[in-house]
Amino acid sequence: MNEDKIITMLLDHEERLVRIEDNMATKDDVCHLSNTLDHLVQLAEKKDQELTVIAHGHVRHYSH
Repeated sequence: MNEDKIITMLLDHEERLVRIEDNMATKDDVCHLSNTLDHLVQLAEKKDQELTVIAHGHVRHYSH
């Protein structure tokens, strides 16, 4: 390989690495996303439990 080709490849790889770093999620990003999803799941579970209790009360109220 000639010198110019090597330099061109190195510059191309450097540009690709910069793009990857700019778009890559960090451990903190993933942790924040995971915590947010955990919170949303907890909210959904709470809502589901509330609806179950309401539905059970509704059935009991109208079955008597």
